[in-house]
Amino acid sequence: MKIRAILTRYGFSVASICTTGSNALAAMTELDGGILICGYHLPDMYYRDVMEYLPTYFELLLLASSRVISEAPSSILSVEMPMKASDLVNTVDMMLSQIER
Repeated sequence: MKIRAILTRYGFSVASICTTGSNALAAMTELDGGILICGYHLPDMYYRDVMEYLPTYFELLLLASSRVISEAPSSILSVEMPMKASDLVNTVDMMLSQIER
């Protein structure tokens, strides 16, 4: 909910908030594209599992510790936890710009 508050405060649209990977994947099927902001470990799966099923029209933004980020594939964009609101906003803005191109 805090992430949603930060994003909406800066003018971003939040389509859905999900607490499990399976809920997030189901919600994405109803959308045309966007960014999935995901922690390292969800109640039903890890971020790597979510990546396997992520639709091609979505990007993944990983929020995790520096240790997890260092082990993540280089193709994954990430923000280190604990995060600064400005880091999250700037990363999401950059990702949306790339998607629009």
